[in-house]
Amino acid sequence: MKGTAGAFVDPPVGRGLVGCGSTRGRAPIEPKPNDVRPPDPSRPPVTDDTARIAGVEAVPDDSTLLFTVRDPDGEPTEALLTRLGDGTVVAYRNVCPHWTDVPLDRGEGALVRNGEVVCQKHGATFQLDTGYCDFGPCQGSTLGTLDVRVEDGAVLLAEEGYRFDHLGGHGADSNGTAGGRIDFTGS
Repeated sequence: MKGTAGAFVDPPVGRGLVGCGSTRGRAPIEPKPNDVRPPDPSRPPVTDDTARIAGVEAVPDDSTLLFTVRDPDGEPTEALLTRLGDGTVVAYRNVCPHWTDVPLDRGEGALVRNGEVVCQKHGATFQLDTGYCDFGPCQGSTLGTLDVRVEDGAVLLAEEGYRFDHLGGHGADSNGTAGGRIDFTGS
């Protein structure tokens, strides 16, 4: 999956952090005829049942669906899914880049309005299609993404080295630390 633009059904989605305007981090619900491309041989199909996150019908378009994955070291990472207006499914890490111990989705679904997810701590807004912060203390930063793709009506985790753990959050960090806070003001 390295070196690809993503790991969803066509068009592809991305891994890690994405830049403003990137198409990485999203997956269409159903490919359109003009979107269909031959399979990428460098990207093996996801066949492991533990990759299934949820059915597409469970992914809201006016909120988020919280889930937990395990990173390559086995550490839990919270993420969220949502659907864009065109039906594309996107997955982002469930942390505000301003204060990484502040989740966007606290377990009840994140606040989504006008195509943006809102950090309820400081009011930062992130464009759902790119993850780009266009307002708030972390303006100019971008949410981290996880690779997902849609196949046969299911959203699958396709992030290399990660595995789906469960729906919902994981609570406190396993090592008891609170996460980090980044001062974007220079003070």
